[in-house]
Amino acid sequence: TVSNGACSTSADMAITANNINIPEGFSPNGDNVNDEFEIQGLDPVNTEITLKIMTSAGSQVYTTDNLSGNVYRQWNGENEKGPLPDGTYYYILSTTSKVPPYAGHVYRGVIIVKRDKQN
Repeated sequence: TVSNGACSTSADMAITANNINIPEGFSPNGDNVNDEFEIQGLDPVNTEITLKIMTSAGSQVYTTDNLSGNVYRQWNGENEKGPLPDGTYYYILSTTSKVPPYAGHVYRGVIIVKRDKQN
């Protein structure tokens, strides 16, 4: 509500604040612990999400989104050919709110994939 003397006006607005937490690594070794690149804080109901995973050479090895009826899926360290080698990969995560003011953000970084089980 904004007031100026006897005049005032009010408006309702939705504010969505997500605390995105992107891990630095994961271990897709089948032990059911940290087996997926799970980005916490994403809101696929109210946000358009696109995730791309690339090698250090820039080749895209995985992509997922929730656009045009698609379902966003966590990355399990594989592509269409199967498990990818351990190593350092790069991600680009794009998010855009589906509600006004339609704010967007792009996150970029590295993700380490290590399958070895520690004894």
